[in-house]
Amino acid sequence: MLTTVAREVRRRNPNAIIHVITGLPEIFDRNPDVDFVSPEPDRPIPGLGRYLIRYEHKFPWKKHLLQYCVECVDIKGPIELRTYIYPSEADREWAQGIIQRLDDQLPILVNRMAGPRSPDKKNWPTEYWVELIHKLLERWPVVDIGNSTDSPLNFQSPNWLDLRGQTTIHQLAALMERSLLLIGPDSGPLHLASACGLPVLIILGGSEPPVAIQYPGCRTLVSRPPCCDCWERGPCLFNLRCMWDITPDMVFEQAVSMIEERLANKYADKSPLHHK
Repeated sequence: MLTTVAREVRRRNPNAIIHVITGLPEIFDRNPDVDFVSPEPDRPIPGLGRYLIRYEHKFPWKKHLLQYCVECVDIKGPIELRTYIYPSEADREWAQGIIQRLDDQLPILVNRMAGPRSPDKKNWPTEYWVELIHKLLERWPVVDIGNSTDSPLNFQSPNWLDLRGQTTIHQLAALMERSLLLIGPDSGPLHLASACGLPVLIILGGSEPPVAIQYPGCRTLVSRPPCCDCWERGPCLFNLRCMWDITPDMVFEQAVSMIEERLANKYADKSPLHHK
């Protein structure tokens, strides 16, 4: 999200000197909007707390998280709802190697779990993932890009590839540039996909308002029971009712619709994107 803040500052002040302090400095490799990047220090820097880019304190969110982020630097007007990432040519060659392993077919990416710092209430049931992926594999290659701590799924299919924990962020971005769709919860890959032009099918449930994470090109499956907007309330007390209400058939139907729509648009544009 800081890549968006930097871009919006740069648009308004091309001569600004932009210095980012972040826990993930590698995200800014080759970023033309940033002059200096420093890793976040192990201990707080006196006086810097008031400059933190944050959105948590505005929950329940009534607009996109990026809007809250840019407001931290006094940007009040409209912004482009996307992030920015710059893979190298080596990253794109790596991604092309993955596509070749899949017989030159463009894959669906699945990110099954939210990050380790996210509440479990964002996660769709594992048995639902198994059912969905079985259906997807009948038509497309599927690549698991989740965290290395996620439980592995073993599918006996040449169209299944497990890359959990095996990619850099720029390799993942390069693979997103060559993929059909990302399916997953609100997590880091969702925000990265917006930088790569990759449509995302978000399985959200009711933990937070969908407006907060809805990028152009995304669709969001939500279930909002009376206990919704519970992101900051601790563990779920209702057995993840909202996530169980979103069935594999519902996700599969939306995934097919999004892929067919994208392929139809790409063929009309004579784009190199194709599905074998």
